[in-house]
Amino acid sequence: MNVIAKYGKSFLGDTVNYLLGRSSHPNGYLPFQPEPVRELMNRVAGMFNRGEMEKRVNAARENASRAGFEIPRDDGFKVFPPGGLAGADELIGSITKRMETEDIAAHMANSKNPYSKDYLLMYFVDRKTLELDSPFLKLALRDDILAAVSNYFGFVPIVNYVDIWYSRPNESTQFKGSQLYHCDWEDLTKMRIFLFCNDVDGQSGPLTAISAKKSKEIRDAIDYRWGTRVGDDAINAHIKEGEAIPLAGPKGTVGFADASRCFHYGSRVQTKIRIMGMIHYITPFAFDLKRPFARLAHSGLPEMQRLALGAR
Repeated sequence: MNVIAKYGKSFLGDTVNYLLGRSSHPNGYLPFQPEPVRELMNRVAGMFNRGEMEKRVNAARENASRAGFEIPRDDGFKVFPPGGLAGADELIGSITKRMETEDIAAHMANSKNPYSKDYLLMYFVDRKTLELDSPFLKLALRDDILAAVSNYFGFVPIVNYVDIWYSRPNESTQFKGSQLYHCDWEDLTKMRIFLFCNDVDGQSGPLTAISAKKSKEIRDAIDYRWGTRVGDDAINAHIKEGEAIPLAGPKGTVGFADASRCFHYGSRVQTKIRIMGMIHYITPFAFDLKRPFARLAHSGLPEMQRLALGAR
């Protein structure tokens, strides 16, 4: 009753929408609950949307052999050196060309998105204007990549976000937001592809991640709540040297990371900028569920690609 009293009809309506697989943001309650509650709601949502899940599971099984690589579940991430993921160079080249003429100051001044940060600029890509010939979507939907990501999930996920991320040096010596350890709250499990468009080393604030298996141990030990940030000292008390792994490398490096299952931080930029392309896959029962590319899922596409675009 306390929950209903606090959130009222919006809580009830958003919870029903989530269970029916059409929520975009359950008003500040469901996403930030303890892990068992999140897992329970996810399972219940799966029961409410059994038909869609069956399609996604079957399509993943039918295309499993197309996978060009494996992302270990215990790790939750995988890194390819330059040239290690065929076809990535096309997208990296496209982003590099775009950012050579981008007016960063104007982008900062015009950015009204609440998720924009002074140390990390986002939303360079307008999802509403993308078509299937976009280098972002061509890579995200490619058989060997989509099959590998689907094998990781056990079903075909949804491509819900693509963008360019620009991390820049920040004068503040106090880390904040995503510069601190956290697990993304939007889903139980997700996958991001990061494409390095310049060299990334310790000076340019690499994404630093802890394996999914170890992250689970830490969440249990500290009673972690999604939406909160954790200082280095609290995390370091539970890991050994070498268990926090920076995803660094020269231009052309490609990293896959489950940002919901893995504790991570990034953009602790010291002297160098960091430019990355990003492709984001979520489950059909994400707490922040959007299907911006469902409009592109025409009947002439293979089933796996249609589902990945957001078809039900």
